[in-house]
Amino acid sequence: MQVRLLFVILTMFLGGCLKTPELISGTLLNKVSVEQDQRYQYSQELIAKKHYYDAQLQLEILNLIYPNSPVVKQDLDDISQLINKRVIDLYGQLESTQSAQEEKKALLQILALRPYEDKAFDMLQSLEKRASINELKSGTSMRRIIKKPDTKQTKNKKPKVDPQEEFSDAAKSLLAKSEHLAIVKLSDEFLFKHSKNKSALRYKADACLALARQFRSQQNMSEAIKYYECSIDAGVENSEDVELTLQSIKDESSQKYYERGVKLFNVNLQDAIEMFKQSLQYKPENALARRQLVIAERAYRNLRTIKSSVQ
Repeated sequence: MQVRLLFVILTMFLGGCLKTPELISGTLLNKVSVEQDQRYQYSQELIAKKHYYDAQLQLEILNLIYPNSPVVKQDLDDISQLINKRVIDLYGQLESTQSAQEEKKALLQILALRPYEDKAFDMLQSLEKRASINELKSGTSMRRIIKKPDTKQTKNKKPKVDPQEEFSDAAKSLLAKSEHLAIVKLSDEFLFKHSKNKSALRYKADACLALARQFRSQQNMSEAIKYYECSIDAGVENSEDVELTLQSIKDESSQKYYERGVKLFNVNLQDAIEMFKQSLQYKPENALARRQLVIAERAYRNLRTIKSSVQ
Protein backbone atom coordinates (compact mmCIF):
# COMPACT_ATOMS: atom_id res chain seq x y z
CA MET A 1 0.00 0.00 0.00
CA GLN A 2 2.84 2.40 0.85
CA VAL A 3 4.49 1.67 -2.51
CA ARG A 4 1.24 2.39 -4.34
CA LEU A 5 0.69 5.69 -2.47
CA LEU A 6 4.25 6.74 -3.30
CA PHE A 7 3.55 5.96 -6.96
CA VAL A 8 0.36 8.01 -6.76
CA ILE A 9 2.23 11.04 -5.35
CA LEU A 10 4.93 10.80 -8.02
CA THR A 11 2.24 10.54 -10.69
CA MET A 12 0.65 13.70 -9.39
CA PHE A 13 3.77 15.84 -9.61
CA LEU A 14 5.54 14.29 -12.60
CA GLY A 15 2.48 13.55 -14.74
CA GLY A 16 0.86 16.92 -14.37
CA CYS A 17 -2.22 15.53 -12.72
CA LEU A 18 -3.15 18.66 -10.76
CA LYS A 19 -5.15 20.33 -13.49
CA THR A 20 -8.16 21.67 -11.57
CA PRO A 21 -6.80 22.53 -8.10
CA GLU A 22 -3.70 24.68 -7.71
CA LEU A 23 -0.97 24.28 -5.07
CA ILE A 24 -0.05 27.72 -3.73
CA SER A 25 2.37 27.99 -0.79
CA GLY A 26 1.57 24.38 0.18
CA THR A 27 -2.24 24.94 0.36
CA LEU A 28 -4.68 23.24 -2.03
CA LEU A 29 -7.28 25.70 -3.36
CA ASN A 30 -10.31 24.03 -4.99
CA LYS A 31 -11.72 26.13 -7.77
CA VAL A 32 -14.51 23.70 -8.72
CA SER A 33 -16.32 20.77 -7.08
CA VAL A 34 -14.82 17.29 -7.33
CA GLU A 35 -17.59 16.11 -9.70
CA GLN A 36 -16.40 18.69 -12.25
CA ASP A 37 -12.78 17.57 -12.03
CA GLN A 38 -11.62 15.95 -15.27
CA ARG A 39 -9.83 13.21 -13.35
CA TYR A 40 -13.02 12.36 -11.46
CA GLN A 41 -14.95 12.13 -14.72
CA TYR A 42 -12.22 9.90 -16.12
CA SER A 43 -12.45 7.61 -13.06
CA GLN A 44 -16.20 7.20 -13.67
CA GLU A 45 -15.51 6.26 -17.30
CA LEU A 46 -13.04 3.61 -16.12
CA ILE A 47 -15.60 2.17 -13.69
CA ALA A 48 -18.15 1.97 -16.50
CA LYS A 49 -15.62 0.03 -18.58
CA LYS A 50 -14.92 -2.24 -15.56
CA HIS A 51 -11.30 -1.10 -15.37
CA TYR A 52 -11.53 -1.16 -11.60
CA TYR A 53 -7.84 -1.02 -10.68
CA ASP A 54 -7.17 2.02 -12.91
CA ALA A 55 -10.31 3.70 -11.54
CA GLN A 56 -9.15 3.03 -7.99
CA LEU A 57 -5.78 4.62 -8.77
CA GLN A 58 -7.45 7.77 -10.11
CA LEU A 59 -9.70 7.99 -7.03
CA GLU A 60 -6.71 7.64 -4.70
CA ILE A 61 -5.08 10.57 -6.46
CA LEU A 62 -8.31 12.58 -6.08
CA ASN A 63 -8.45 11.65 -2.39
CA LEU A 64 -5.06 13.34 -1.93
CA ILE A 65 -6.23 16.39 -3.84
CA TYR A 66 -9.65 16.56 -2.14
CA PRO A 67 -8.98 14.99 1.29
CA ASN A 68 -12.33 16.16 2.70
CA SER A 69 -14.52 15.09 -0.21
CA PRO A 70 -17.22 12.60 0.87
CA VAL A 71 -17.89 11.81 -2.80
CA VAL A 72 -14.35 10.56 -3.37
CA LYS A 73 -14.30 8.61 -0.12
CA GLN A 74 -17.60 6.93 -0.93
CA ASP A 75 -16.41 6.03 -4.44
CA LEU A 76 -13.18 4.63 -3.01
CA ASP A 77 -15.13 2.44 -0.60
CA ASP A 78 -17.44 1.27 -3.39
CA ILE A 79 -14.59 0.43 -5.78
CA SER A 80 -12.67 -1.41 -3.05
CA GLN A 81 -15.75 -3.51 -2.29
CA LEU A 82 -16.24 -4.19 -6.00
CA ILE A 83 -12.63 -5.34 -6.41
CA ASN A 84 -12.76 -7.50 -3.27
CA LYS A 85 -16.00 -9.16 -4.36
CA ARG A 86 -14.71 -9.76 -7.87
CA VAL A 87 -11.42 -11.25 -6.60
CA ILE A 88 -13.30 -13.56 -4.22
CA ASP A 89 -15.54 -14.73 -7.09
CA LEU A 90 -12.51 -15.40 -9.30
CA TYR A 91 -10.77 -17.46 -6.60
CA GLY A 92 -14.03 -19.40 -6.30
CA GLN A 93 -13.91 -20.11 -10.04
CA LEU A 94 -10.36 -21.43 -9.64
CA GLU A 95 -11.54 -24.04 -7.15
CA SER A 96 -14.31 -25.30 -9.40
CA THR A 97 -12.67 -25.19 -12.84
CA GLN A 98 -10.76 -28.12 -14.33
CA SER A 99 -9.60 -26.29 -17.42
CA ALA A 100 -6.05 -24.94 -17.39
CA GLN A 101 -7.07 -22.28 -19.88
CA GLU A 102 -9.95 -21.07 -17.69
CA GLU A 103 -7.68 -21.17 -14.65
CA LYS A 104 -5.10 -19.01 -16.40
CA LYS A 105 -7.78 -16.57 -17.53
CA ALA A 106 -9.09 -16.18 -13.95
CA LEU A 107 -5.60 -15.61 -12.55
CA LEU A 108 -4.86 -12.94 -15.13
CA GLN A 109 -8.13 -11.19 -14.25
CA ILE A 110 -7.15 -11.22 -10.57
CA LEU A 111 -3.77 -9.68 -11.39
CA ALA A 112 -5.50 -7.04 -13.50
CA LEU A 113 -7.51 -6.07 -10.40
CA ARG A 114 -4.63 -6.48 -7.94
CA PRO A 115 -1.25 -6.29 -9.72
CA TYR A 116 0.60 -6.94 -6.45
CA GLU A 117 -1.37 -10.10 -5.52
CA ASP A 118 1.51 -12.51 -4.76
CA LYS A 119 -0.81 -15.49 -4.34
CA ALA A 120 -2.23 -15.16 -7.85
CA PHE A 121 1.20 -14.57 -9.32
CA ASP A 122 2.61 -17.72 -7.70
CA MET A 123 -0.38 -19.76 -8.86
CA LEU A 124 0.08 -18.49 -12.43
CA GLN A 125 3.77 -19.46 -12.45
CA SER A 126 2.91 -22.93 -11.11
CA LEU A 127 0.24 -23.32 -13.79
CA GLU A 128 2.65 -22.42 -16.59
CA LYS A 129 5.24 -24.89 -15.29
CA ARG A 130 2.64 -27.69 -15.22
CA ALA A 131 1.57 -26.82 -18.75
CA SER A 132 5.19 -27.02 -20.00
CA ILE A 133 5.72 -30.42 -18.37
CA ASN A 134 2.46 -31.81 -19.78
CA GLU A 135 3.37 -30.49 -23.22
CA LEU A 136 6.71 -32.30 -23.16
CA LYS A 137 5.10 -35.53 -21.94
CA SER A 138 2.40 -35.51 -24.59
CA GLY A 139 4.83 -34.72 -27.37
CA THR A 140 2.87 -31.64 -28.37
CA SER A 141 6.00 -29.57 -28.79
CA MET A 142 7.46 -32.07 -31.24
CA ARG A 143 4.24 -32.07 -33.27
CA ARG A 144 4.43 -28.31 -33.44
CA ILE A 145 7.95 -28.48 -34.87
CA ILE A 146 7.12 -31.19 -37.43
CA LYS A 147 4.21 -29.68 -39.32
CA LYS A 148 2.65 -31.05 -42.44
CA PRO A 149 3.26 -28.85 -45.44
CA ASP A 150 0.38 -26.62 -46.37
CA THR A 151 -0.53 -27.77 -49.88
CA LYS A 152 -2.52 -24.61 -50.59
CA GLN A 153 0.39 -22.35 -49.74
CA THR A 154 2.77 -24.55 -51.74
CA LYS A 155 0.59 -24.26 -54.83
CA ASN A 156 0.19 -20.51 -54.57
CA LYS A 157 3.80 -19.84 -53.61
CA LYS A 158 5.96 -18.62 -56.47
CA PRO A 159 9.13 -20.60 -57.12
CA LYS A 160 12.30 -18.93 -55.92
CA VAL A 161 14.36 -17.34 -58.67
CA ASP A 162 18.06 -18.19 -58.71
CA PRO A 163 19.96 -14.84 -58.80
CA GLN A 164 22.73 -16.40 -60.91
CA GLU A 165 20.25 -17.69 -63.46
CA GLU A 166 18.39 -14.38 -63.53
CA PHE A 167 21.66 -12.47 -64.12
CA SER A 168 22.79 -14.84 -66.89
CA ASP A 169 19.47 -14.53 -68.75
CA ALA A 170 19.59 -10.74 -68.58
CA ALA A 171 23.25 -10.62 -69.69
CA LYS A 172 22.59 -12.92 -72.66
CA SER A 173 19.66 -10.79 -73.75
CA LEU A 174 21.82 -7.63 -73.66
CA LEU A 175 24.68 -9.35 -75.43
CA ALA A 176 22.37 -10.32 -78.29
CA LYS A 177 21.66 -6.60 -78.77
CA SER A 178 25.37 -5.66 -78.41
CA GLU A 179 24.50 -3.42 -75.45
CA HIS A 180 27.95 -3.71 -73.88
CA LEU A 181 27.66 -0.69 -71.59
CA ALA A 182 24.43 -2.08 -70.12
CA ILE A 183 26.19 -5.40 -69.51
CA VAL A 184 28.94 -3.59 -67.59
CA LYS A 185 26.35 -1.84 -65.38
CA LEU A 186 24.40 -5.08 -64.86
CA SER A 187 27.58 -6.93 -63.90
CA ASP A 188 28.62 -4.21 -61.46
CA GLU A 189 25.24 -4.39 -59.71
CA PHE A 190 25.45 -8.19 -59.43
CA LEU A 191 29.09 -8.11 -58.30
CA PHE A 192 28.17 -5.65 -55.54
CA LYS A 193 26.44 -8.57 -53.78
CA HIS A 194 28.47 -11.41 -55.28
CA SER A 195 31.95 -9.91 -55.61
CA LYS A 196 33.78 -13.05 -56.76
CA ASN A 197 31.19 -14.45 -59.15
CA LYS A 198 33.15 -15.78 -62.14
CA SER A 199 30.27 -15.56 -64.60
CA ALA A 200 29.64 -11.87 -63.85
CA LEU A 201 33.36 -11.08 -64.05
CA ARG A 202 33.60 -12.80 -67.43
CA TYR A 203 30.63 -10.91 -68.84
CA LYS A 204 32.07 -7.64 -67.56
CA ALA A 205 35.55 -8.34 -68.96
CA ASP A 206 34.20 -9.18 -72.42
CA ALA A 207 31.88 -6.16 -72.46
CA CYS A 208 34.69 -3.79 -71.41
CA LEU A 209 36.97 -5.21 -74.11
CA ALA A 210 34.28 -4.68 -76.76
CA LEU A 211 33.78 -1.08 -75.61
CA ALA A 212 37.55 -0.46 -75.62
CA ARG A 213 37.84 -1.60 -79.23
CA GLN A 214 34.82 0.48 -80.20
CA PHE A 215 36.25 3.68 -78.69
CA ARG A 216 39.66 2.97 -80.23
CA SER A 217 38.10 2.76 -83.67
CA GLN A 218 36.46 6.14 -82.97
CA GLN A 219 39.86 7.58 -82.00
CA ASN A 220 38.58 8.26 -78.47
CA MET A 221 41.75 7.04 -76.79
CA SER A 222 40.95 8.17 -73.24
CA GLU A 223 37.76 6.06 -73.19
CA ALA A 224 39.51 3.20 -74.97
CA ILE A 225 42.23 3.15 -72.29
CA LYS A 226 39.58 3.26 -69.55
CA TYR A 227 37.77 0.16 -70.83
CA TYR A 228 40.96 -1.75 -71.68
CA GLU A 229 41.95 -1.29 -68.03
CA CYS A 230 38.45 -2.33 -66.96
CA SER A 231 38.70 -5.58 -68.94
CA ILE A 232 42.09 -6.37 -67.40
CA ASP A 233 40.80 -5.72 -63.87
CA ALA A 234 37.86 -8.06 -64.53
CA GLY A 235 40.22 -10.84 -65.60
CA VAL A 236 39.82 -10.84 -69.37
CA GLU A 237 41.16 -13.84 -71.29
CA ASN A 238 44.52 -13.35 -73.03
CA SER A 239 45.23 -10.52 -70.65
CA GLU A 240 48.87 -10.28 -71.80
CA ASP A 241 47.78 -9.39 -75.33
CA VAL A 242 45.30 -6.84 -73.98
CA GLU A 243 48.00 -5.29 -71.79
CA LEU A 244 50.32 -4.97 -74.81
CA THR A 245 47.55 -3.28 -76.79
CA LEU A 246 46.87 -0.93 -73.89
CA GLN A 247 50.54 0.02 -73.57
CA SER A 248 50.79 0.60 -77.31
CA ILE A 249 47.83 3.01 -77.21
CA LYS A 250 49.35 4.87 -74.27
CA ASP A 251 52.69 5.20 -76.08
CA GLU A 252 51.03 6.41 -79.28
CA SER A 253 48.84 8.91 -77.43
CA SER A 254 51.77 10.22 -75.39
CA GLN A 255 53.85 10.69 -78.53
CA LYS A 256 50.98 12.40 -80.36
CA TYR A 257 50.49 15.00 -77.60
CA TYR A 258 54.24 15.49 -77.30
CA GLU A 259 54.52 16.32 -81.00
CA ARG A 260 51.59 18.72 -80.75
CA GLY A 261 53.34 20.47 -77.88
CA VAL A 262 56.52 20.86 -79.88
CA LYS A 263 54.61 22.47 -82.78
CA LEU A 264 52.85 24.89 -80.42
CA PHE A 265 56.00 25.80 -78.47
CA ASN A 266 56.84 28.85 -80.62
CA VAL A 267 53.18 29.77 -81.19
CA ASN A 268 51.33 29.45 -77.86
CA LEU A 269 53.26 28.47 -74.76
CA GLN A 270 50.14 27.84 -72.67
CA ASP A 271 48.71 25.37 -75.18
CA ALA A 272 52.14 23.73 -75.53
CA ILE A 273 52.28 23.23 -71.75
CA GLU A 274 48.85 21.55 -71.80
CA MET A 275 49.95 19.21 -74.60
CA PHE A 276 53.07 18.14 -72.68
CA LYS A 277 50.95 17.49 -69.58
CA GLN A 278 48.54 15.36 -71.62
CA SER A 279 51.50 13.43 -72.98
CA LEU A 280 52.70 12.65 -69.46
CA GLN A 281 49.25 11.52 -68.38
CA TYR A 282 49.37 8.73 -70.94
CA LYS A 283 53.02 7.91 -70.26
CA PRO A 284 54.52 9.44 -67.10
CA GLU A 285 57.97 8.06 -67.95
CA ASN A 286 58.15 10.01 -71.26
CA ALA A 287 61.44 11.85 -70.62
CA LEU A 288 61.21 14.08 -73.71
CA ALA A 289 57.77 15.36 -72.78
CA ARG A 290 58.84 16.00 -69.18
CA ARG A 291 61.93 17.94 -70.27
CA GLN A 292 59.94 20.03 -72.76
CA LEU A 293 57.32 20.75 -70.10
CA VAL A 294 59.99 22.14 -67.76
CA ILE A 295 61.43 24.30 -70.56
CA ALA A 296 57.99 25.54 -71.63
CA GLU A 297 56.93 26.45 -68.08
CA ARG A 298 60.21 28.30 -67.48
CA ALA A 299 59.85 30.20 -70.75
CA TYR A 300 56.27 31.09 -69.88
CA ARG A 301 57.30 32.47 -66.49
CA ASN A 302 60.09 34.55 -68.07
CA LEU A 303 57.67 35.90 -70.67
CA ARG A 304 55.24 37.00 -68.00
CA THR A 305 58.04 38.68 -66.04
CA ILE A 306 59.14 40.62 -69.12
CA LYS A 307 55.58 41.74 -69.89
CA SER A 308 54.99 42.90 -66.33
CA SER A 309 58.26 44.89 -66.26
CA VAL A 310 57.41 46.61 -69.56
CA GLN A 311 54.04 47.68 -68.22
